Amino acid sequence: MTLDTRFKRCREVVEREDEETLLFHRKTSEIKVINHTGKFVWDRLDGKTPFSAIAAAMVKEYRIEPAAAEKDAGKFLQELIGMKFITPL
Repeated sequence: MTLDTRFKRCREVVEREDEETLLFHRKTSEIKVINHTGKFVWDRLDGKTPFSAIAAAMVKEYRIEPAAAEKDAGKFLQELIGMKFITPL
């Protein structure tokens, strides 16, 4: 993954929002509960927004250092890739 990498959500993943956000993969039956920060990142996975813009948005929204945003978002995205919830483009 580079700062230019964009991500596409898997069509088999459905989202349910209540107090927390639940992601469910219809083919694998895997479930991922994400917090507010995870939802913030998830909402930007449109296939057009690069990783660098997602991290920059986190810096603005949460007032954190760029390195922390890249590390946290990168870890989350790698987990979603591993679960086949998203695909890097």
